[in-house]
Amino acid sequence: MSETKIPKNLALEALWRRANLSWILDTNQKALYELFHTNPAKVQTWLLARRSGKSFSLCVLAIEYCLKNPNSVVKYVAPTKDQVENFILPIIDNDILAKSCPADLKPTYIKQKKQYRFANGSVIQLCGAEAGNIDSIRGGFAHIAIVDEAQDVSKLTYAISSVLLPTLLTTNGKLLISGTPPQDQDHEFLKYIEKADAEGTLIRRTVYDNPRLTPENIKTIADAMGGEMSEEFQREFLCKIIKSKSRSVLPEVTDELLKDIVKEWPTPPHFHAITSMDVGLKDWTVLVFGYYDFRSDKIIIQDELVAYGPEMHLPVLTGQIKKKEEELWTNPLTNEFIKPKKRISDHNLIVINEIKKFSNYTINFDLADKKEKMAGINWLRTLLGSGKVIIDPKCKTLIRHLKDGKWSGSNKEDFAKCPMGSHYDGIDALVYFVKAVNPDQNPYPSDYQSPLKSDAFYTPNYNKSTTISNVDVYKQILGIKTTDKVKDFQGMEKMLSWKPKGK
Repeated sequence: MSETKIPKNLALEALWRRANLSWILDTNQKALYELFHTNPAKVQTWLLARRSGKSFSLCVLAIEYCLKNPNSVVKYVAPTKDQVENFILPIIDNDILAKSCPADLKPTYIKQKKQYRFANGSVIQLCGAEAGNIDSIRGGFAHIAIVDEAQDVSKLTYAISSVLLPTLLTTNGKLLISGTPPQDQDHEFLKYIEKADAEGTLIRRTVYDNPRLTPENIKTIADAMGGEMSEEFQREFLCKIIKSKSRSVLPEVTDELLKDIVKEWPTPPHFHAITSMDVGLKDWTVLVFGYYDFRSDKIIIQDELVAYGPEMHLPVLTGQIKKKEEELWTNPLTNEFIKPKKRISDHNLIVINEIKKFSNYTINFDLADKKEKMAGINWLRTLLGSGKVIIDPKCKTLIRHLKDGKWSGSNKEDFAKCPMGSHYDGIDALVYFVKAVNPDQNPYPSDYQSPLKSDAFYTPNYNKSTTISNVDVYKQILGIKTTDKVKDFQGMEKMLSWKPKGK
């Protein structure tokens, strides 16, 4: 029996009446649509390339929600009144509603109020945010709030925190912030991008994710903008944050550099360990743990600890420091703790003394070298840029601070406040660390080449679950590596496991 084929117009009408508009979207837009509905985050930040159809996607989301949920409110903010009239209205009227929407489902546009009203009581409120117009949608409630082209919205923080977020409280609604990276390095959109990136909720789509553009189309765009490596193409079409050389604390720390220096590093048999701490009683306290690899001439940062301002409890922090050092620097063969060569902290004597007291005077911090701050920053920049610092991927706070750190002003005296609540304290902790490194001190003993002073006594990248038998230790000491010689240890294994009768 042959299947009955439904005419296309009737199929589309059925989809409209079910409030299912995902069929209008391309594959990239559909992925964003799914993310909006499945992502539990109440504030979503989308970083999208030009020509990705982001405004079209946002309008589809708004219309579909209003059709599906009677008496709902969507607040839609664009940078200016002209953008609402010249871009958003044509998308809604001509690109979405005009094509296949049944007449009885089409909303009525009320020009004076800049609202689309649906027959089921739902409303889309449109607003151009410039010149204080954002207050026109202040108050009431909303189920979805959308900020389109956020990189061009003036007073973005006010629009989000004072106008939009309060309208979502009683509805448990979602806020969606969408745009491309701003050209102005002081623009407030950057802090929302940085916060979402730190929380792992940032959605980024480049020009290469756009199924409507061919490689030839992309090449034409890139060539017109000065090539793929031009700042304009990198920002507008690859959604990269172009760091300001005047505002960035560490302009050398780019995504490309981080790919090279963020990695695991095999622990050498001998090293001088260092613990470095930047104390923040109101902000964050950040500690970094690592060592100088003498043979490779590299500074290795193995791990970090982060304590959050007023929530920091010094007895707890002291225990965490002790535990972290023991995890990192205890020899698994001898169970011997390798005490750090140096522990350094910024000049907070109260915290230093309390940690000393809570540790029964076993954890002592010396005062860090805080002279000539810019010289310390510049030395760190040199080391990072030349690949002399390797950072373990688990140091997420440190990596983020190095990447995003900004000066609070042109005087370059203080760091700006991080959206997550700190003042990029990880940078100071690393500056103290690199200043404390003495590359002239050789940690290897003079008779290191002796067989009994070999690397066999240290197992790189061990963990607490590592099990090393006595036989394995003897095998390493005597250099037995081939499977043929393993048989020679059968007698030794019996000897080590022998017990007198009756025991």
